[in-house]
Amino acid sequence: MASIWKGSISFGLLNIPVTLQGAQSEKEISFSMLDKKDLSRIQYKKINAKTGKEVPYENIVKGYEYSSGRYVLITEDEIKKSNVKASQTIDIEDVVSLDEIDPMYFERPYYLVPQKGAEKGYYLLRDALQKSGKVAVSKIVIRIKQHLAMIMPKGEYLMLELLRFGHEVKTEKIRCLSAARGTDITLYFVLVNLFFIFSSFRRKS
Repeated sequence: MASIWKGSISFGLLNIPVTLQGAQSEKEISFSMLDKKDLSRIQYKKINAKTGKEVPYENIVKGYEYSSGRYVLITEDEIKKSNVKASQTIDIEDVVSLDEIDPMYFERPYYLVPQKGAEKGYYLLRDALQKSGKVAVSKIVIRIKQHLAMIMPKGEYLMLELLRFGHEVKTEKIRCLSAARGTDITLYFVLVNLFFIFSSFRRKS
């Protein structure tokens, strides 16, 4: 399995060389847009919304719309300067219980695989987390983006779960929940009991 990142887990004097490998498989079917007359691919052009004319690539700039129709232009140099500097370490910030982290913050899992010669430190960390029932909250930079992450034991390996930051999780109440509070709770008990009776009957048959 190809690694997407190579570096070290860092915590005080602890330094464990590892690689990061994907733990999920995403298979999506993609379609091409074709002209049904001769099956030629459809191309998209960048058109000026006012003139309707095509704009050459060298004339296209990036801008942030701060109010309707008003923009602040941003250069490629400014974008590069704002990017987080790449780091080759997973910096452990804290050690907490797994139940202290809401599953809503889980984003994407990865395997942490020890590099050659790093097995001893790797398994010591795994065993320490297993015995304590804890996970390690950390930070990692992948490409140019900094991520919050969680290191946790999973069987023989350590897993790294990318976490969402607080501002990335919506905390709005779901309408149907507030609506359900006003309904007769007795009806729910009846429906639940009917479900279990039906399930029991199906298993026996």
